[in-house]
Order: sequence, then structure tokens, then C-alpha cells
Amino acid sequence: MQQHKGFWISGRAVPGPPYTEYWTPAGAVLFQRDNGSVVELVRFNLESFEIADQGVAALFGLELARMVVDTSHTELVGVQRDVEP
Repeated sequence: MQQHKGFWISGRAVPGPPYTEYWTPAGAVLFQRDNGSVVELVRFNLESFEIADQGVAALFGLELARMVVDTSHTELVGVQRDVEP
């Protein structure tokens, strides 16, 4: 998990179905409230994107989360305001 432009981003590798040997990239964009609780704003899993290497899939998920923040920063800030107590 890393911080990027005021949000926390994470990437991970999700194993494919049983008896397969591939991974799919997944990620999330989160933010931490002043009281310490964490809110997940966006979560994604590219189930149709098959990657043989677990580490590559996790890094790809992290980079996709970074791209979500870069391309949708204004919208994410709006959502962040909507979920503030």
C-alpha cells in the first residue's frame, strides 16, 4: 500500500479459478479519516486479464490504482467529501 495524491492505493494479485495457474490484477483506492478509520472508495479486479506471474499481477494492480487516482482525482475528492462524517 502506498500514498498517492492524498489517497492510499493498493494492488494485489488474485488467483484464477481452481486448477488454473494464472493471476488477475486487482486494486483499491482508499482514504483515512481523521478518526483513523479507512474508507474504500474504489475496488477493481480485472478477471479477464490473466497474468502468469503473481508479483507482476500485484504491481499491475498497484499501477492501475495509481492511474485511477491520476485520471479521476476530482471525482474521488468529491466522493471523499460525501463519505466524511
